[in-house]
Amino acid sequence: MQRRFSSTTDPELPQERTKSSWRMTAGRSLRPSADALDLTLYRPTTLLWLSAFAFLMVPLLTLVDVPIARWFAAHPFSNEVTSALDLTMVFSNGMGVFLVLVGIILMAPRRRWQVPRIATLALGGGSVALMAKLFVLRPKPIALNLDLATMDSAWLWDFDWDLDLVATFAAQTRSFPSGKVATATALVVGLWVMLPRGRALFVIICTGQLLQQLSDGSHFLTDLVGGLALGLLWGYVCFSPSWLGSVFDKLAPETPRERRRATDPVGVPGAIGVPGAIVSADDRRKGRAA
Repeated sequence: MQRRFSSTTDPELPQERTKSSWRMTAGRSLRPSADALDLTLYRPTTLLWLSAFAFLMVPLLTLVDVPIARWFAAHPFSNEVTSALDLTMVFSNGMGVFLVLVGIILMAPRRRWQVPRIATLALGGGSVALMAKLFVLRPKPIALNLDLATMDSAWLWDFDWDLDLVATFAAQTRSFPSGKVATATALVVGLWVMLPRGRALFVIICTGQLLQQLSDGSHFLTDLVGGLALGLLWGYVCFSPSWLGSVFDKLAPETPRERRRATDPVGVPGAIGVPGAIVSADDRRKGRAA
């Protein structure tokens, strides 16, 4: 009995559509593969929308910057908690990023091709935040007397569009955005996609880093949100096929299926081993026997 197929499907089964990642096998209906679900849930455009949402939250959260900074200054963490929070800064410094890259190379050999993308995410996220700091002037909480600070103190923003004050660059007046959060966020975006089983750990590390910077008075809440937005935006740049994503995707090794497609003869009758050849069943058996 002949099987009926719709006009949009190829009657040769099994069939796999790589562009849409929808898989069809004999005797079963169309269903999304695991790769298709991952692509649907974690598309690069999601990073762009999250980044835009974080940027839009900055003016709103400025209203609570001073109360939050005052609360953390009045309620310091214990030494044990502070030491634990300091460990979460591993994703935001050069040595920590280096150890992460070395760990991937040594313990995840099948993921080594993603090391250039991970390195670009971490280094680029921090660099983008540093360039933003050159144009934004804002004092850090430790530079203010929070006991006397009012709501207006959080709106002490100034912009140096001409870069006239670059020569007098002072860290206490360059609070927005947080470069450490931008670096850690971009790094976590890459690790989130590459190592799904560690996502809970990555979220804990990022949360601890936010608490650490709030507790030591190095940044306002909006500074951290700004760094988060820049990290997500840089993650979009590194994963989007329209930007750097297509460059890093070329480093991916060929899958066994892709290698079979490259050597599978289809197109010319009887030409075994020639790309584009159509081979009969007898010719295939002869080729295997040989």
